[in-house]
Amino acid sequence: MLQCVRNTGLSDDQTCDDIISGCISVMVDEAGDSKEVDNLIKMLKSDMGKINAYIMCNKLKSAYLIAVQAERIDDVKRISTAAQRVGQTAVKNICDRWLHSQEQKRQRELAQQELLFRAKQKPQ
Repeated sequence: MLQCVRNTGLSDDQTCDDIISGCISVMVDEAGDSKEVDNLIKMLKSDMGKINAYIMCNKLKSAYLIAVQAERIDDVKRISTAAQRVGQTAVKNICDRWLHSQEQKRQRELAQQELLFRAKQKPQ
């Protein structure tokens, strides 16, 4: 089916991702074969689609790895919440540690920008 959709030339990657995501949703609801679901997830083009699919399947470590690689803070927050909901404490902990490190990084960058701004403001 996907090949037909792609061959029409009227669809884009998002359209194909939407079709695949729909199939994944049905398979998860019907307790489908995990390997088959993984194969479908690998067919997704967008990081967002992969992250959403892994969250839907409770494969939160996989979702986390993609989110961290793309530095998607909001997605890591969603994964942390999902991990807490389903009791995956190890994933929750790594999400929280990564989010904390990102906050520290952001604070250092803001402090550095403030110092640069002040240095430019001082009279020579």
